[in-house]
Amino acid sequence: MRFAAAAYDGTNDVKVHAEPTADGYRVVAEGQAVAFIEFGSGILQPPYPADAAVSHPRGVYGQGKGSNLNGWVYVGEQGSSGVQMYDRHGSPKEGVYRTKGNPPAAAMYHAVRAMRDAAPEIAREVFGK
Repeated sequence: MRFAAAAYDGTNDVKVHAEPTADGYRVVAEGQAVAFIEFGSGILQPPYPADAAVSHPRGVYGQGKGSNLNGWVYVGEQGSSGVQMYDRHGSPKEGVYRTKGNPPAAAMYHAVRAMRDAAPEIAREVFGK
């Protein structure tokens, strides 16, 4: 649900499914946008929930590009908040949008936390007390 509802400028091509393993199941997220949606891209705030000390501030791509107050232009789909770009004559540039970045959805992070938090209650239901 978090991947599907994520604020993302561009094509949200994420598909999530479960695969059986020897010990249970593995949740798999696939698509070119997975990392951009999970961790955010080009936005300084809010931080990813599990951020620790990092070598450069989140959202600046290590080159300061995310700190540009005007954002930057990309080619693709408009997404949830991409702003249509126009040429100097006022005609829309097909498939060209401006963005100020995408906040992290932290879908996998929150899924792991929810499963971890539910485990003790599930064990009590199965084994009693």
